[in-house]
Amino acid sequence: MVTQQNAQERPSIWNLVAKNSKPIVRLAGHGSGTPVYLVHAIGGDVGFFVPFAEMVADACVTYGIQVPTHKINAEFASSIYTIAEYYVDALMQFQPDGPVILGGWSVGATIALEMAQILKRRGREVSLLISFDGILYHTGARLRSWTPHYLSKLLGNVRHWVKDARAHRLGKVMTFRALCRDWKLAYACWAIERNVAGNVSDTFLDESAWPVKRLPFIQSLYHAVAQYNPKPYDGRVLVYLAKVQCFFHLWQVDVCWASIAPKADFHSVSCMHANMFQQDIQRQMGLYFREYLLKVFGPNCKGEAS
Repeated sequence: MVTQQNAQERPSIWNLVAKNSKPIVRLAGHGSGTPVYLVHAIGGDVGFFVPFAEMVADACVTYGIQVPTHKINAEFASSIYTIAEYYVDALMQFQPDGPVILGGWSVGATIALEMAQILKRRGREVSLLISFDGILYHTGARLRSWTPHYLSKLLGNVRHWVKDARAHRLGKVMTFRALCRDWKLAYACWAIERNVAGNVSDTFLDESAWPVKRLPFIQSLYHAVAQYNPKPYDGRVLVYLAKVQCFFHLWQVDVCWASIAPKADFHSVSCMHANMFQQDIQRQMGLYFREYLLKVFGPNCKGEAS
């Protein structure tokens, strides 16, 4: 999740995208390969994508799809389908023809998935869909939490969780807070999958990290994602997986994407979901993406997969 501290690391690009009233902004790149469009996460902004975009700048141009200032409201965020339609209209006006690569982190991956479905229905080529640890609900593919297979994977994750906590030098107090956070996340996912009534967005999100005026948009988008029912997708997908899961819950991102996208490829990243767009992690993902483009699309990074 991007925070104001992250934003201050690159003030020039942040000011560029934060003050732009248009949905599509150029992040980086000068290569001639298929253009990449990365959809915002829960906060609606795209400045945090810049290090990744710079890593692939010589291969392709990367654009961000952000929420225009006049659309930062609860009504606009209330449906993944209407958001995706709006962004597709903007993309087709911005790039009337030719293939595209779509992607997004977390919530953005869900929006990008629906955008890809719409573009394909309109006859446009989506060469690749990128999911940066995008969590999908209501696929029917998740392992039940009481099954031996699930419990075995959950226990295996404890080792990664502890290693990550040590790497970040969490003291006793911070470790306790992290465990409390993970318990709340586990409950939030349980509530969503079972359509339990009630507002669990404050359980899932650190709302103190956002301006008060943006909270209605964020809360509404969270519920829209929780209600979204993904349909089968027959295109190529690259899924980045956060290797470190919650202490009490497995998101099962790989299981869910594999169930709807038979052409999905998976790449594990040694981080937690919330840390995926730290600059050092982005560089790792960018290096892998360059290799992936070369392997799948060839030297020109264009057109149909080879």
